[in-house]
Amino acid sequence: MSKKPPKKIRKVQRTILIVGEGYAEIQLLKYFKQLYHPREAGFVIKPSNAHGKGASHVVDHAIGQRRNIAYDVAAVLFDTDTDWNPPVRRRANEHGLLLLPCEPCLEAELLRIHVQGEVSDTSNNIKRRFMQRYEAHAHELDYGRHFPAVDLDPIVQTEAVLGRLIQLIQTGRLP
Repeated sequence: MSKKPPKKIRKVQRTILIVGEGYAEIQLLKYFKQLYHPREAGFVIKPSNAHGKGASHVVDHAIGQRRNIAYDVAAVLFDTDTDWNPPVRRRANEHGLLLLPCEPCLEAELLRIHVQGEVSDTSNNIKRRFMQRYEAHAHELDYGRHFPAVDLDPIVQTEAVLGRLIQLIQTGRLP
């Protein structure tokens, strides 16, 4: 009679869902994950694309994803320029979603890293300024070239949306 080898005991890892509003947010999430998420972190980051349609749709997409898979943590990264309002905030809070709202859009948050002073205008004007500065749309941008870790590290300790996102990717928790 042969002895069977002992079964490996596998440790269950925590899973974190981060839903981005569109392709730009997913590109950024992948870049941040590459920079800040060590393989042995003890948790897995799962980016998901809500394919646009505003804050309400992003929240609904995250709620639906969480119904299908029991993620330990779910966060939403979205622009506040389209249908971000108290009922949407309430629905997100009721479902335990971590909120990462970009005021008024992701491009504004990215511009704030390199531009001194306040970045406030309409989303279209901010996106135009972003395009002029980086010569690419946010979903096409080479994030490694324009946003090296040396530029990002100072924002990690701030309450800025991107700083909170990096902390979530590093630690699995928001501050």
